[in-house]
Amino acid sequence: MLEAPIVQYVGAQAARDTRREDILKLLAARLQPAAARAFKPALDTIENAQQLEALFDAAIQIESVEEFRNVLEASGN
Repeated sequence: MLEAPIVQYVGAQAARDTRREDILKLLAARLQPAAARAFKPALDTIENAQQLEALFDAAIQIESVEEFRNVLEASGN
């Protein structure tokens, strides 16, 4: 059975929201909670799931706030 377009849209939006939250949790754990909160407005504007996935991967590997900021800027934000 096929899902209605609205169900697909809501599911995709929920997945993006979850990925944004995951990125912020990682940044808070690896850096500082205040630093993570500073990235929330920029992350909230990203709708591309692949871009969010790449940022999640970067959040796992970065060593500083500046590193993540550079990755975020390089991704177009």
